[in-house]
Amino acid sequence: MLSMIIADDQDDLLDDMGLLCSYLEVNGDKLNVVGLCKNGFEALDALLTTRPDFALLDIEMPGINGVEVAKKARQMSPNTKNIICSGHADR
Repeated sequence: MLSMIIADDQDDLLDDMGLLCSYLEVNGDKLNVVGLCKNGFEALDALLTTRPDFALLDIEMPGINGVEVAKKARQMSPNTKNIICSGHADR
C-alpha cells in the first residue's frame, strides 16, 4: 500500500482530497492518506513521522510554502516523491 500526505491551506480542498483518497482506499486501490496538513510546518512534521511514499503539496501555504517543504523533504524523507500543485494560472 502506498502512503501519502496532503498539504493545503484551503479546508474545502483538503477535505475533498481526503475523501477522494478514502474512496480509492475503500475501492481496492492501494493508497492510504497518513496526514492532512493545513500548512508547511504540519507537512514537515508529517514527513518526519510518517515518511510517506508521496506528498501532495500546495505551492502557497502559510509558514513554509510547498516548494520549501519539497526541498526540505529531500533531506528528511529522501524516498518521498513530491507533487506540487497550484491554483494559480501563471508559472
